[in-house]
Amino acid sequence: MVGYNNMFVSDGISRYPLLDWKLTWQIDDESNNLDRRFGWLGENDYLYSLCGHDEDSTDAKRTVNTEFHLSQPTVPLITYSEPHDGGSIEKNKSLYHKGDTAVFIAHPSKDYKFENWTENNTSISTSDTLSFIVSTSRSLFANFIKLVPIVINSYSSPLNGGIVEKNRSVYYKGDTVVLIAKPSIDYKFQNWTENNIAISSSDTLIFVADKDRTISSNFMKATSLSVYSNPIDGGIVEKNRSVYYKGDTAVLIAKPSNDYKFQNWSESNVVISKSDSLTFIVNNDRAITANFSIPSSIWDDDIKMESILKHDMFHKTLTINSNYDTDGILIYDLLGNIRFAAKQIKVVNLENLPIGVYIVSISLKNENISKNILIVN
Repeated sequence: MVGYNNMFVSDGISRYPLLDWKLTWQIDDESNNLDRRFGWLGENDYLYSLCGHDEDSTDAKRTVNTEFHLSQPTVPLITYSEPHDGGSIEKNKSLYHKGDTAVFIAHPSKDYKFENWTENNTSISTSDTLSFIVSTSRSLFANFIKLVPIVINSYSSPLNGGIVEKNRSVYYKGDTVVLIAKPSIDYKFQNWTENNIAISSSDTLIFVADKDRTISSNFMKATSLSVYSNPIDGGIVEKNRSVYYKGDTAVLIAKPSNDYKFQNWSESNVVISKSDSLTFIVNNDRAITANFSIPSSIWDDDIKMESILKHDMFHKTLTINSNYDTDGILIYDLLGNIRFAAKQIKVVNLENLPIGVYIVSISLKNENISKNILIVN
């Protein structure tokens, strides 16, 4: 048996075998020349090695079974990190051939972040993972950016007014900053200020970090709006809200209990309104009292009886003092039946009323109240 081990390389570069060919041809025992019948291998196929042995030989000729190992060329894929210490590149293979899938993953170093992949100074991807089918040689750059720390200081004013939540603890140039103001109990968020200038009234502030900044989250404490009923069982006061802040509109409505009527609103013992509904803008702490009273008969108050109503029993008339503006007058019998009704009248003729006891109710516009009178006709 004669053995052969010959190395052939078509382009001067050693290759790795990818596929195998098995050929059989005849060899001249005297000249050891290969039979030319097998022809030339394709231009993209590379002969790596030749190993053979005899199977049948004669004096002149012998047949040799020979195994050819063929290989396609590797495709150079060169990668760079820019800058060199900006990060590393992870590859899914060490060598690539035409038709392979190449996967490159860029890993930034500390204080760097990945920016993009470029080829021939042209950006081809902003994803840190680059995948493609190998077809030709390429030179690829993974570009990294040095992270520049940006200081974002935030604080609450007043300190116990609330807190500020950040979307991250450290910011670098180009990062998105998200600040959220969260007020404490009895406080509400007012605005964000920078260098004493208001920059937003939304409780969430979003911006791109491009420079060091100091930002204040301002909170407002609720005002104290105390309301009282006088007397306590005289009625209640309804509010349009439970908590008031500076600038809010307060609406207070007095609702008297049975057998009581609303009289007025007072603050620091000074009457501020006689309407049962009080509306004002809150700008400081206040204590307001809703005053109620039990309706009283003018006859029970001799001074008022003399000043408001004059009963002339001889002429059977009731005369209302012209200094008082009446909204109306009603006269009831003891069964509750209305025997007389009139508006904006000064003199009431009682001649048509039978002798008896009547109740006269007068509504005075300037006091917005009704008064009862017992009369005997």
